[in-house]
Amino acid sequence: MIHSRVGLVFSLSTLALGLVQTGCGSPDVEPLDDVSSTSEAPAARTGFIALTPISADRTPVLHHLAGELQATSAQGALDALRSGDAERSDLLRRTGAVIADMDELREADLAMYRSLVEAASEAGVPFVFENVRDSARMAAVFGYGVAGDVAIVEPSRGGTKFDIKLYGNIETTPVKSPSATIKVSHEAVTLFPEELAARAPDREHAGQAAEGAPPTAGPSREDVATQVAARIRTLAAAPVVQPFALSVASSAPPGTYRQFIVNGSAWWTVPGTSQVATLDLSYEVELVASATPDNKFMVVTGVGAGANPGPLNTNDKFNRGYYQQQLDVRVVPGSTALSPYAHVPNSPNGQNSFTRSVGCSVGAQGGTDAASASFSCSFQDSATVSLSDFTAIDQSTGRTSAWSYRMTSAQGYPYWNPVDLVDDWTGTLHTLPFLAVSTLQPTYQTVYSAPSAFNGKVPLSVTHTQVLQGIYVDWYFFYAEAHPQGYSVAAELATTVDFGSVSSTNPAVTFTNQNSGLNMDVYYSETTPLSPIIQWPATGGPNQSFELIPTGDADGSVFIKPKHSGLCFDIPYSSLEDGVGLIQYTCTGNPNQKFVLRPVGAYRSIMNVNSQKCLSVEDASTAGYARIVQEPCNTALPEQLFLPR
Repeated sequence: MIHSRVGLVFSLSTLALGLVQTGCGSPDVEPLDDVSSTSEAPAARTGFIALTPISADRTPVLHHLAGELQATSAQGALDALRSGDAERSDLLRRTGAVIADMDELREADLAMYRSLVEAASEAGVPFVFENVRDSARMAAVFGYGVAGDVAIVEPSRGGTKFDIKLYGNIETTPVKSPSATIKVSHEAVTLFPEELAARAPDREHAGQAAEGAPPTAGPSREDVATQVAARIRTLAAAPVVQPFALSVASSAPPGTYRQFIVNGSAWWTVPGTSQVATLDLSYEVELVASATPDNKFMVVTGVGAGANPGPLNTNDKFNRGYYQQQLDVRVVPGSTALSPYAHVPNSPNGQNSFTRSVGCSVGAQGGTDAASASFSCSFQDSATVSLSDFTAIDQSTGRTSAWSYRMTSAQGYPYWNPVDLVDDWTGTLHTLPFLAVSTLQPTYQTVYSAPSAFNGKVPLSVTHTQVLQGIYVDWYFFYAEAHPQGYSVAAELATTVDFGSVSSTNPAVTFTNQNSGLNMDVYYSETTPLSPIIQWPATGGPNQSFELIPTGDADGSVFIKPKHSGLCFDIPYSSLEDGVGLIQYTCTGNPNQKFVLRPVGAYRSIMNVNSQKCLSVEDASTAGYARIVQEPCNTALPEQLFLPR
């Protein structure tokens, strides 16, 4: 029986370790209705936002975490987001985690909390989910989903990169390879007394080990709760998510790139022994919506520490086992919309030295007409990976990317199967190579392409199969009997990738004012410069539909372009005065045509970069023809809030 401990590798500061040792209570927690009730909390990230009810029986990990933090209800958090900038910033600064029971999080909840999830992601606030049984449901939140008992999602600031750590157990069964006794002739030699003693009849042979030994138990929910709490404390100090594979331009337009790092590891006990082998399946998925070429790309890169057989049960001249003979990796996307684009290693005959990536990068193109990402692969990489006594064999076919990392030599002699370890001269066993008894890292990268219009959710399966082999010899004067025996174990880390989470198309939206319920509108569908922007009942016309084109600036600002005219929203003459009316004008790229959309619940306040004032309906009017003007920003005023649809 194999037990997987998924994502239990993390660092703890001295302070965090001290907190784990002292422990904290975990009383039943009822989320507070008013966010102001947490105003006396310390300035550090000591609070949490609960999207669902938390209880000791259904969600023991979240219940433990809630006992260490102060609660804010999701509704209270939404109210804070709708308040002024100070309240919004204070909420996100104090929040140590957003938590939820994924079994209880419904589609309606996801729609209601969308702005809260986006704001927390952009602020780098971690998420903790328990009962993550449906990876597609989690993908609806972040664009990427995994399945496990507990998951921590650690966003980077800006919300484009996510480090996902899974906690829980996966069970499968080691598969025993067929056993055999093979007679191998050798030259007559004299053995030293200590070597004869080493092969005494009562010694344990690899093939004679009792099968079915009970595996070591996996971590309990209580252990996981302590580990999750420690991780959240660590993240409160410095949440960091680093990119790994692609070179990504810092000015890549928002919405064109997303990165997910999934951390998962497995361990298993070789039947009948105390030898514990480990597998780190961690990998990274990067999604790119490229305009040049016009495709979406998914890049999957192995980032795990690799496979290790653990300290061998026996390792001498007559008995070697269980050593690492082979590690197979398979990457399988579950959609016919995807096509293989490139991968490494890429030699079906095996390679001892190969490049670690296909040399892909993401670039950016800006401007008022369009801001887009570009994707290119040089198919060359300056860094190479070398395997000593092992080779990497490409077994990819169709959409399946697959590799086998195999032992090919031992002590200078070719190796294809365990019997090749028997020395023809002495009848004893060759010394094992380093990678057979230590960590073998399966370096790989594979790239898939999809049509730019594809927005489906794609199941992604990454499987590692570790093959451990043992062999012992019964030595006789002119021959030796070799007894090979091995086990293989497959561990899978399956996820869901939402291709709809990235897009190369500039989004077009309508803006509905919260106070009046009317839409922003270009007066009489004019296509000429200087035409005013007003509010008017919804018509569905292109003069009420606006493209949001990223400027590429660090503030996340956009140009707002009416679809029917192709002109840009403009504060005339770069005015800084209150009450100046918004117009459309020929696009110049100047700051008076740049706007920052800031979330306020489901609504947005729209601030001009040049004047630092916000768009508002003049005099809070609810009538048609009322002008859109700039006024000092105040998110408590509904006439300054617009719902993008």
